[in-house]
Amino acid sequence: MCLQHKVASIFNSWHNAPVTLLYSNYRKATPAPNTSSSAIPLVLLHGLLGRGDDWQPLIQSLPGQACLTIDLPGHGNSPFRLHTVPIKPGKRKTINELLEDDDGFVQTAQLIEQVLDQHGISQCHLLGYSLGGRLAQYFACHYPHKVKQLIIESAHPGLTEHSARQQRWQHDYQWAQRFDQEPIRDVLAKWYQQPVFSDLSQPQMQDLIARRCDNRTYDIAAMLLATSLSRQADLSQALRKAAFPVHYLCGGQDKKFSALADSLSKSSNSITKHIFPASGHNIHRFEPLKYNQTLMQLLAAYQ
Repeated sequence: MCLQHKVASIFNSWHNAPVTLLYSNYRKATPAPNTSSSAIPLVLLHGLLGRGDDWQPLIQSLPGQACLTIDLPGHGNSPFRLHTVPIKPGKRKTINELLEDDDGFVQTAQLIEQVLDQHGISQCHLLGYSLGGRLAQYFACHYPHKVKQLIIESAHPGLTEHSARQQRWQHDYQWAQRFDQEPIRDVLAKWYQQPVFSDLSQPQMQDLIARRCDNRTYDIAAMLLATSLSRQADLSQALRKAAFPVHYLCGGQDKKFSALADSLSKSSNSITKHIFPASGHNIHRFEPLKYNQTLMQLLAAYQ
């Protein structure tokens, strides 16, 4: 069965399924003497192929801070239960209609809100990396009352040109096919050859491949398409006008996202760029000490 029919079949089978909350892990605040932990919880969203536990080394460096990690749909212990649209143009959807349909973002944001409500969190510091950063931007722009401050790590605010969105759709669809059809170790070896990961050493790359081999490949393919950058609205203007502060964290070796951070921060007083010169795309993993120091300062500033 081709990827398109697999996706359609499983979406149909889940259409009337009960809503399933995303898996989450909440460490409540335990303020210690002489610490600057914030009473407002920190909510952390991981990237594609990751899981909430990716943030544990960072959380351990934040004594007393309330922290909530969430496994995004199709990742870790969270099932992929998004009822989204067909994934290829056809009689029901033209390519233009397909790219305008952001239902994967809408539903994921609703699921995140449900997790916050489950834990009694009325407002949070929201931190997201890569895919998690894109979802964090979407959530913050649509649920601004829930967000004290938005912290984005290496995440795209959205494409502006329709031609770029079409190209990105083809790119993501090809990767989804690979995840669905090829051995995951082989796909990951190709995945980490992409330019955005060019700063990784061979040992670092092999470590990431080993860590990500336990992913459910079909779920990854489905989530990749449901939340493709090609289907994400351009949120840059909404971020520039946001009532909450926005902090964009980027690696100096990640030229693409450093340029995006420049563009956003230069056009708005509410958006601040934080650059980590020695880092590439994944700052929190490969420059943890400086990352942790920056994060603690931001949490202390917006209590």
